[in-house]
Amino acid sequence: MTAMEMDEKRTGPGVGAAILAFVIFAVIVAGSVMLSRRNFEVKGDFAPTGDFKESADGSKVEMVTVMRAHRRKSEIRSFREGEMVTIAGNSMIDLTGAQMAGEKGSLEVVVLGGRAWVRVPEDWVVETKDSVTAGALNNRASQASSESARKLKLEAVILGGRLDVTH
Repeated sequence: MTAMEMDEKRTGPGVGAAILAFVIFAVIVAGSVMLSRRNFEVKGDFAPTGDFKESADGSKVEMVTVMRAHRRKSEIRSFREGEMVTIAGNSMIDLTGAQMAGEKGSLEVVVLGGRAWVRVPEDWVVETKDSVTAGALNNRASQASSESARKLKLEAVILGGRLDVTH
């Protein structure tokens, strides 16, 4: 068989590329778990978790969901920033009862192989910025119901998952 005949029989990237993709995904998941453990107290070894924290001054919300379904509602009175991580699970954070401190706030969301929902009040406009997507990002909250709208800057990393933002 000539080299030309061997090249013609190749049909795709092969097993090597699949193994490389799996290794990269495993490194990303391991890094995410390490970050979530650093920021949240996780009891025991790697296990399904669903942690939620609000800062004492009511300006920050943090949520981590790993391999489970987790839904939380927050009614904090001076929201400035938030973080949400979903790894191989489903999570929802409902901020419809929250009040923003000032005119602007920010929310960072990471979804790895799962699905996440973010609900915001009707008078918040969600602007996506610096989003990396190898999945789906659906922002239905890009317009507000009133003229005195608050702006929430959403930075998202979605790998093999989906993020829905609604009012």
